[in-house]
Amino acid sequence: MTTVQQKIFKVAIAGSTDDGKSTLLGRLLIDSENVTNDQLEAISAESQRLGRPTPEIAWLTDGLSTEQAQRITIDVAYRTIRWKGWRMLLIDTPGHLEYIQNTTTGLSQADSLVLLVDISRDFTDQTLRHLQLAKMFSISHIAVVVNKMDTVGYRSDIFESFVSKFSSAAGKYLPPSVHYIPASALYGHNVVKNQGLTPWYSGVTLLEHLQRIAESCTPSSPTVEPHPVAIGKIFWTLPTINGAGIKVISGMIEVGKKLYLPLRDNQEVMIKKMYHHGQQVKSLRAGQSGVIIAEAQYPFERDWMLTDSPLSSTAIVVQVDALQLLPISMGHKYTWITPLGTFPLLGIKILNSNVNPLQLSDFPKFVSLLIEISLFSIPYSRCFDRGLLIDSDGRVVVVTGVTQVAKNL
Repeated sequence: MTTVQQKIFKVAIAGSTDDGKSTLLGRLLIDSENVTNDQLEAISAESQRLGRPTPEIAWLTDGLSTEQAQRITIDVAYRTIRWKGWRMLLIDTPGHLEYIQNTTTGLSQADSLVLLVDISRDFTDQTLRHLQLAKMFSISHIAVVVNKMDTVGYRSDIFESFVSKFSSAAGKYLPPSVHYIPASALYGHNVVKNQGLTPWYSGVTLLEHLQRIAESCTPSSPTVEPHPVAIGKIFWTLPTINGAGIKVISGMIEVGKKLYLPLRDNQEVMIKKMYHHGQQVKSLRAGQSGVIIAEAQYPFERDWMLTDSPLSSTAIVVQVDALQLLPISMGHKYTWITPLGTFPLLGIKILNSNVNPLQLSDFPKFVSLLIEISLFSIPYSRCFDRGLLIDSDGRVVVVTGVTQVAKNL
């Protein structure tokens, strides 16, 4: 039997509290037939036990007991929709301000954003924060689902007025092209199926829109300019067999060839065996992930790089927009974890801590930072895409956005 490799597209679902994010996600799962009968029966039984008039389809994503009791989404919930050759990873993010760190986690992983707004009330500052985060992470594909159209009788004039007001208020955070969809997540209109309740709307349903976006663009991922050095990033280690799981970022890594650990003073490593999807192979190329087995025990660490040539380092300074979650102490040691590797900080400076007009408290807050790091001599193009700044205790202090340019000191 031939196995068809499904393409993956990551979509964040965001919005303010009670806008209906979890209900929308539940509707996507049900109407696309990605939910089993057992799951539906369990949701119906639990809803009846708690005295709810209808099945709470939002619970298909709200997995924590605290969430079900409070009827909010606290953690980041992940669900998968398999649809016409695509595996869409749906990321349901919290709407409450106090859980913005979880929201940031969800948005930082996304290729596209579905932003839910409630037409029966004014949109909130939290909605605009979601857009500001999306802009910080360079998410250029955004669908605004104008939910609860059933509460306004599916009227086109109210929809058009709402869209005009929203685009005017949020314009500086929106990408050039935004798709607005009139919908009712509760009743399933324009989520997966068009039930004909908005005949004045000529566009597609939400799921059709996501499919078109997935097919028209390549999901964002950090890249390295063409370079003779092969680079692999270590994602996990297994010391008992001298092994590590890696993803090749650039070039090709081969069995029997000497590799180096730049963050360990270019210590030499010899690869004995290599596996890809459970099959032993002789090489891994850029974009492929696999398992390597070394000839001897080496100090592999998660997020380190492996290269096929020794690398020298140079100090550079980058400016980056970021979301600060905790205070920054100039005397503490910090590490920057990016999709291409981990870099110890040489210095950090807050340029502007007042860049967010929506700031309500000291933290979290949007800031602009100058960060000095020791970077290996590789021409990165998007090295610092969606990074995490952590302290010596492993706490996430800052979440960084996309930095396109790095300048030598």
